[in-house]
Amino acid sequence: MQQSNKRGGWAGKILKIDLTAGKVVEEPVTDELAYSFLGGRGFDAKFLWDMVRPGIDPLAPEAVLTLGAGLLTGTVYPECGRVNVGCLSPLTGIYGFGNSGGWWPTRLKAAGYDHIIITGRSPKPVYVLINDDGVEIKDAGDIWGKTTTETEKILRDKHGRDVRVAGIGPAGENLVRTATTIVDASYSAHGGSGAVWGSKNLKAIAVTGTKKIHIHDPQTFYDLAKQEIKRIRECTRQGEAEYKKYGTLILYKWLPKYVGHGADKRYLPPEEMDHLQPENLFEKYCVGYHAACSNCQENCTYLWEVNVGPYAGTRTGALRFGSTDYMTMGMGNANTSSMVKFHSLCNQYGLCGKMAATALYFALELYERGILTKEDTDGIEIKAGDHEAIIELTHMIALRQGFGKILGEGPGNMARFIKDAYPYRHGVYGRIYTALLPFITSTRGTDHLGCLETFTATPETRNKLHENLVKIYPDLGPPMEPGIQGKTRLMFWEEHHKTVLDCMGRCFIAGGGISGCPSIGYELDEDPMGEGQARLLTILTGREFTGAEILKAGERIFNLERAFNVRQGAGRESDMAAPADQNIQFDWLALGKVDGNIMRQYLDQYYETRGWDKDGVPTRAKLEELGLGYVADELEANRPYPPYQGPPLWPIDKYPSGGERTKW
Repeated sequence: MQQSNKRGGWAGKILKIDLTAGKVVEEPVTDELAYSFLGGRGFDAKFLWDMVRPGIDPLAPEAVLTLGAGLLTGTVYPECGRVNVGCLSPLTGIYGFGNSGGWWPTRLKAAGYDHIIITGRSPKPVYVLINDDGVEIKDAGDIWGKTTTETEKILRDKHGRDVRVAGIGPAGENLVRTATTIVDASYSAHGGSGAVWGSKNLKAIAVTGTKKIHIHDPQTFYDLAKQEIKRIRECTRQGEAEYKKYGTLILYKWLPKYVGHGADKRYLPPEEMDHLQPENLFEKYCVGYHAACSNCQENCTYLWEVNVGPYAGTRTGALRFGSTDYMTMGMGNANTSSMVKFHSLCNQYGLCGKMAATALYFALELYERGILTKEDTDGIEIKAGDHEAIIELTHMIALRQGFGKILGEGPGNMARFIKDAYPYRHGVYGRIYTALLPFITSTRGTDHLGCLETFTATPETRNKLHENLVKIYPDLGPPMEPGIQGKTRLMFWEEHHKTVLDCMGRCFIAGGGISGCPSIGYELDEDPMGEGQARLLTILTGREFTGAEILKAGERIFNLERAFNVRQGAGRESDMAAPADQNIQFDWLALGKVDGNIMRQYLDQYYETRGWDKDGVPTRAKLEELGLGYVADELEANRPYPPYQGPPLWPIDKYPSGGERTKW
């Protein structure tokens, strides 16, 4: 396929590393790949569809790991320093991806690469070094077993302070299914990608680079970047000032009043919730700023330290709501110093704070039901509010010790190991946390980030968005009326926008955050088809884009991810939330109660809106409309696939285990 020599924005090369053969190959980013899939999450979807055979073990050598920077990453445009990490998820058995900020993705593009594809399995632990001079696969014997902070320090001492590191901690080495990729000391969240690194004997990728990204019209692009910085800094949307001050911890103030979001089973009484309020957390533990992500205007990453009590000496960066909500509100725990300790352990061991905590949350529920006893949990009594048990079990998860071997399988898979636990699972596709309607249609399982903005926006913003969007989609239902009629069109539209943000490398919080409807260079309620974004990409790349074309790319990528899941056996039955989540007391999209019957009606409407059949499979007509006829060919030739059962699980004693407990 043709490669344009004058194309702006993309670094221009894909790096393929075969760890079995110890071989490194570079390939060009073609025009077809660039314009159809944009970058980041879009490239992940294309590579994983092409390279992953359905039904394989996510921890087998033939599994594929991908890491890619966004199209805008590495430029001066603000809030775009993110990387997407993709794999066949060992946690869920379907499409898996995480997303992280930092400076690593900027360095990757400065070294000349948009994306990395890892295949095979090294016979011994290795790490990869990437710089202007080339790519080397190097022995990792001295860093295997180290925490992520120790690994980063050793690699920087060896290769220079400018080196940025993505990799895993001991949890990934022990193939813990809630292990994640740690990028610049912050986790990339869901999917269990850390276990895929560990299965390949890959400890880290250290990157530095000094090359410039070509920009088609640099002065105009620079002017637009300055305008965007001004827009973000002067944003007056509800909650923006508080978010800039407190980061995602502001959600401890906002969300407890809403039933049905996240860890709502054991909301603490008001006097205990007061301990979790962000202003109190900051006064007690915040000791300064951490390095922000590339070109960040928000700087939500702070340094935290515990000075007194059993966790004194604990230090960590980037304390988040999403990595502490379940071990606090979900488990009735108001001990705030244990929040800092838990978050630190997750970052050091390389655990996803959301999924590790939901495994603990699920264990608490099973213990209270009498399904688990002290005999199952190594004598540990799991009870609400017991922060010491939470911390002890977190160590055990990362090192796969005792009951931690079961917890390390992840919350959904635990239900397959523990007798009588299956009926009490939550979520969709093994990603266990309490569901809302917008959470269940994500391509990676229950997901609060796939479609967050429009249904948490203020009524004024939602009505303004509807006023502009209904001109394009006449079947769009009124956003502030109870019920689900016409609401799936809103989901369809925002899921595509969020997909595009992940392709651009954009932090979705920027310029309005959780309460706002923000996007790149404009507000979605004012410009729902993204014409401002299209102008930006035209100036960056030199190719004429339209808003409709970019949204179509988001739809193409989303459908390809769905087709990937269909190959894994996903369908209507597995799209339904688990029984424990089929009675939602209040749903923000439906503006009322939701039961299993309404959930089924919602899926009917959602599939129809998307152009999928009644089983949730993209139709040939839809796939051909998106330029994915080859995907339709494969699905038609090989269906029906074996029904979804989750990832293949190993005998619990066959995993690697052990390691030193971190003091952090």
